[in-house]
Amino acid sequence: MNRSQWRWLLVVTGVLLWALIVYAAYYVVHKPLKPINLRALIDVIANLLTWLAMMGVATAVGSRLTRRLEYHSLLERIVFSAGLGLIVFSLLTLGLGLLGSLYRWLFWVLLVVGGLLLWPEFRDLARTLRRVGWPRLRGAWAVFLGFFVLATLLLSASIALTPPTNWDSLLYHLVGPERYLQAHRLTFEFDNYLLFAPAFTEMLFMLGMGLKGDILPRLVNFGYLLLTLGALGAFAARHWERRLGLVAVALFLSFPTAVQISTRSYVDFAVAFYTFAAIYALVNWFSQQDHHAGQAQVGFSGWSWLVLAGLFSGASASSKYNGVMTLLILGALLVWALLRRRLHARRFLLGVLMVAGLTLVVAAPWYIKNIVVTGNPIYPMAWGGRGWNEIAARWLEPQGPQASLFDLVVLPWRLIILGQQGTLAYDATFSPLFLTLLPLLLVVRRRSPGIGELLLAAAVGYLFWLASGWIATGTLFLNGRWLVPIFVPLSLLCAYSLDGLRIWDRKSFSLQWVMTMLTALVLAVGLLGQMLLTVGLDPWPYLTGHRSRDDYLGIYVSQRYHQTITYLNENLSAEDKVLFLWEPRSYGCRVPHEADPLQDNFSQYLARYGSPDEMVAGLRQEGFTHVLVNDYVYPWIVEGFPITPEEQAAWTVLREDYLNDAMLVHAEDDFQRIYRLPGEPGP
Repeated sequence: MNRSQWRWLLVVTGVLLWALIVYAAYYVVHKPLKPINLRALIDVIANLLTWLAMMGVATAVGSRLTRRLEYHSLLERIVFSAGLGLIVFSLLTLGLGLLGSLYRWLFWVLLVVGGLLLWPEFRDLARTLRRVGWPRLRGAWAVFLGFFVLATLLLSASIALTPPTNWDSLLYHLVGPERYLQAHRLTFEFDNYLLFAPAFTEMLFMLGMGLKGDILPRLVNFGYLLLTLGALGAFAARHWERRLGLVAVALFLSFPTAVQISTRSYVDFAVAFYTFAAIYALVNWFSQQDHHAGQAQVGFSGWSWLVLAGLFSGASASSKYNGVMTLLILGALLVWALLRRRLHARRFLLGVLMVAGLTLVVAAPWYIKNIVVTGNPIYPMAWGGRGWNEIAARWLEPQGPQASLFDLVVLPWRLIILGQQGTLAYDATFSPLFLTLLPLLLVVRRRSPGIGELLLAAAVGYLFWLASGWIATGTLFLNGRWLVPIFVPLSLLCAYSLDGLRIWDRKSFSLQWVMTMLTALVLAVGLLGQMLLTVGLDPWPYLTGHRSRDDYLGIYVSQRYHQTITYLNENLSAEDKVLFLWEPRSYGCRVPHEADPLQDNFSQYLARYGSPDEMVAGLRQEGFTHVLVNDYVYPWIVEGFPITPEEQAAWTVLREDYLNDAMLVHAEDDFQRIYRLPGEPGP
């Protein structure tokens, strides 16, 4: 090495060392991230990576199982593979629960080993991903839609990464998984009837909670939203035109309630995805039958679509009782194909048997479990069962408005115009775009494949929604959130009708351009609303470590529930036992307790013991030491729930004689109060 080279080496080394010394010294004093911020960001990244690992391995499992299936696109392959893999994950977790093997270390072992064994599948997916051509957004309309979709998803993801705060999550979606993980097995207590509902999605929640924590269930639900959007895009690319998929995705995301619940630990998007994926698979099967018309044999790929339709129908029925809607939709589509002579009688019967049989295979474990434990496959609906009585039936009966034929006719208008999330007005906020664009199908050409099937699927889903809410007394109990599954095919139909308006364009006036601009305006207003909602929930201080988990939950969990449960956990022991009155939620409570999910605890114990005095003595004999009362809810109980005058009078006596200021041990403003019961607990 000559003198010039030595000189170069010394200069370069000196400059780099000097820069390293200066920057290291500066950032030791001026830390860019405080430890609390770094921990928060690491936790966010860990949640995302764990969720991506779950989804990645599930996708690889499904891809391996469907290797011989002829997919139209990589997007279609990912959507169907992930959906199938998550079914495998749910059933596997159920099996571990029945075997008493719900351990975090085992979840991680299975996930890592599964990933290693499926490495060739990951490699194949990566090769396909590198070869695929990514579509470019061309034109102002496509760019606007892309921005709307991306911004909406980013805002939603920021909320999904925060701790659970929503009512149903704290009432039962997370309560079951929490109990099972603590016991390392499935348990069958009768204090919360909601835990006997089909728990397909809750098994995935439990897997996520076991792997990382209770933010994973929110990401699982958000993942089903992404799969649903992917299915919309894949369907349009396969059967229509790819550009219509982006329009359909944007229209679906204009549904405010759908976007909001996608960030929660709810099961609605599992039902929505599997319902549409089953429809999609069946439409693909019909297309295969048309292609092979007249042939005696149909290849593996054709029958595989029918198998997927049945499996996805079973997953839907395993997620919610009303998920049986998917099977009814598929049955209606098969009958429709038979009437239109797209299917011969033999293939129609085979289709019905395969779809129904596979639905039963996937869904059966939950219904069989209910028969064994409660004596009723749909406990406690219709026939009641073990631990059920007339009082529980009285409190379960939903209270809806009287409905006339006119009410049913104008219901779609009322849903869209009057529906509002968080109120008695259907508890859902819809988008006016569906009411505007869907009727336009009447004035456009309807020659593309799948339109009739999508219309029929949406109609059957809507009628099932009406029927499931119809009460024998003539009242109508309808929750708009349960309509999310039918808005998936409706999004495609509305996108198709908007695009089809071009046939009415003239040189002097473009009807399609005007309606497109109006649609863009509605989407822009909706995005503004989503931004304001996200600002109101303010997830960023939590995500960046400027707000602790306790502080976040204390602010955003309603009726000071979190503060109350925190007090119980910190001040009571395993030797205490708390009876909840008018407080249905129980997630996070580590003290022995009995929650009030049906809000009938007071009526039940009063009927059991006969009077407030005997009730208090009986509670002590049963081991109860404290009573938690949600005073904020009680006025609603008096106004809109089936509490009798005799029960109200007994409640007044109980409050005056036993649950009074002398026995008060903790109060959270006018919301929650904790009282000590007099006397010594029994054995």
